[in-house]
Amino acid sequence: MAKSYTQDHEVTGIKLPVILVLGNNFFNKKNIQENDHIEDYEIVNLKYLPTFNQIESLFPDLIILNLQGQKDSFYSDYLKLCNDIRDFQGSNIPIVCVCSENTKRSFKEGLFDRTWNTTIDSQFAFEEINELIAYGKSQRELWDTLSELEDFRKAVYKQFEQASIFQGALFNQALAKTNLKASYHYFFRKEIGGDFFRTFDLSPSHVGILIGDVRGDGAAAALLMGFVLGELFSISSASDRILWSPSELLSRLSESIYSHNKMSEMCATAWYGVLDLTNGTINYARAGHPLPLYSEEKSDFVHSIEGGSGFPLGIFPGMTFRDHELQLPSRSYLLFYTDGLTNQKDKNNYQMGTTWLNECFGSLCADEKPVTDFPAIIDSTFTDSIRGVEVNDDRLILACKLPSANQSYLKVINQELGNETNKLNKIKVDSLQLTIDQMISSLGDIAEDEKIEIELALKELFFKANTQIQRTRLLAATTEEKDCQAEGFLITWWVHDNHMDISVKLDEHSIPWCFLPYPSSHEANNHEVTASLMFFFDDVQVNGDGMEMSMRKFFTRLIEPNLD
Repeated sequence: MAKSYTQDHEVTGIKLPVILVLGNNFFNKKNIQENDHIEDYEIVNLKYLPTFNQIESLFPDLIILNLQGQKDSFYSDYLKLCNDIRDFQGSNIPIVCVCSENTKRSFKEGLFDRTWNTTIDSQFAFEEINELIAYGKSQRELWDTLSELEDFRKAVYKQFEQASIFQGALFNQALAKTNLKASYHYFFRKEIGGDFFRTFDLSPSHVGILIGDVRGDGAAAALLMGFVLGELFSISSASDRILWSPSELLSRLSESIYSHNKMSEMCATAWYGVLDLTNGTINYARAGHPLPLYSEEKSDFVHSIEGGSGFPLGIFPGMTFRDHELQLPSRSYLLFYTDGLTNQKDKNNYQMGTTWLNECFGSLCADEKPVTDFPAIIDSTFTDSIRGVEVNDDRLILACKLPSANQSYLKVINQELGNETNKLNKIKVDSLQLTIDQMISSLGDIAEDEKIEIELALKELFFKANTQIQRTRLLAATTEEKDCQAEGFLITWWVHDNHMDISVKLDEHSIPWCFLPYPSSHEANNHEVTASLMFFFDDVQVNGDGMEMSMRKFFTRLIEPNLD
């Protein structure tokens, strides 16, 4: 900020206002000299043209420009100097010009606070001097206050800017690297806000999707949003299995928010679901959040994902939520959002609602636009509808599309367990080799030794799945549970730049992967199966209820294919 010109000068111990006279000394006039008030000021007379810095060093309370008896050439330089003083932000120095009536008419309006003629009455002059000095002082004090406020505003803005950068980084990390295509867009009404989302890479075939909205906006909402995400991290770290149960996760979050937030009115809406990419099933729970939307590919008909509680997180103790399940069509589009998109008033002062959002989303699905473009297009449509209207809330948009995964169902033939050398004969050989060939072919051009290594890994995986099915049948036979006849397993795979994700899902009547592979034991322990497969794969994990196992295998391509 520009500093104001305020300085007290002392003469014989008394602080006097400083009057700077430019040109002939106005105070040498006889009627002025005889006025007793002249002793109340410190008069500084400069008969030469001073620089702006010289004037700044004097800190005058008033400037009197005396043009009386000066040549026309004198005018321009002094008038330019006065103009510079007037234009300099924060100077607030009153300027008086003493001149003739004819000269006064040529001045730019507003250049001088007063213009006196050469015959001004001394009493009137001093009255105006006191008035101008008092006015200048009040303006400088006001400017100093405004300067302090501006400095404070800049400091606060810098802190908000840093918080906004940090929150933006949180959003950049919120989208996990999953096999689900997703894109997002967020807008905070202030520098920071309370909308949030997270995706969780639970397995190659399962993605957790969380979206929420803290009540209010600004710093308070951002703080509670940070608390919610911190609690989410703490809860999921204590037990990663909780991320597989939407209702339990929301209940735990709600209880944590309530216990730390009893004395305020802060709360948060949320929606969390676990999406199975192999079949499009989504298991979800809702806590007062707007209903997500979905639509089929090439269709403009939009559905809401109905169900769930209308109560936000943290408003009551002991809140519970229910799980719901929905089967989504293949290659469906999903849209998640916060109520900043629907509660906003439009140009006609009507609430935006969901009709426009359904139409916009349906149009994008019908036109098969890239899902990465959905959030930006939807937000652009929103801003066009409210142009000129004050935004009243944060908004967040998250769009996803179910991938077109490669799948194959392998049926296990009904025969007794054989020895190790005959281990692959229990799966129909033609289906087995066809699936292996498809999987390796989808990797593109890879080295021959890696191709052999991956083929060996896949055969070992199929043998493990086959063994699990056979032992299920043996268990059913020994316990006379004839209806528990598992037929085979579904294998799903996704190919990326440098790795392949694989999911093997057993029939619903099978012994889960998390049981030891012996009919006599039902203790949950997947160490034996996963340990043996870890020799062939880079990562192995059992998912959800233990009926599905996921693997990841890295490879190196000789030629990069187009994976679009």
